[in-house]
Amino acid sequence: MSTSSKIREVLREIVKDKILKFLLRYCRCVEVEHKYGDILKLRDKLEEIQKKVIEKEEFSLEESNLRVVVNRRFLTKVVCIEYGGAQYCGDDANVFLARVRTLIEWYVNDCNLDNILFETIENNDFNLLEFVKRNLDNFRRLCLGEEVQLDKSMLEDFAREGVDIAIKEFRIRRSV
Repeated sequence: MSTSSKIREVLREIVKDKILKFLLRYCRCVEVEHKYGDILKLRDKLEEIQKKVIEKEEFSLEESNLRVVVNRRFLTKVVCIEYGGAQYCGDDANVFLARVRTLIEWYVNDCNLDNILFETIENNDFNLLEFVKRNLDNFRRLCLGEEVQLDKSMLEDFAREGVDIAIKEFRIRRSV
């Protein structure tokens, strides 16, 4: 094997690793967004919801299908949160809100696109960064299991091959 083909192989492997790392991280975020999109929309209303629970006041968020309901039992009030066809009462309401807060905080911190790109592609690989940004919608669709056609025209041959290998490996990992 010649030196130039060894270099090409190493570069292809580097691109594959970066793209695979990006896909695994980005797709985890896309899947959470797809599955918990309604909950993530509660981000700006979480404090208000928490306040209503503490104050035992009824509250409704029509756009997210969430309601805070106060049930009167004898001399006490029991606060329940109704969301997604489920009802969380008393301590369970607080646990539900804590889980929502945790999910939102994780999503905001880990799913920031700039952070994902910086940690997976790195800032010094301008062509690969530009490629990922240009194909972001296609990557999103790939994450959701669709067949996609990426625009790889800006990449050199070794990088195209690395992308193809990464996508193939990504699909294999996802099917297991």
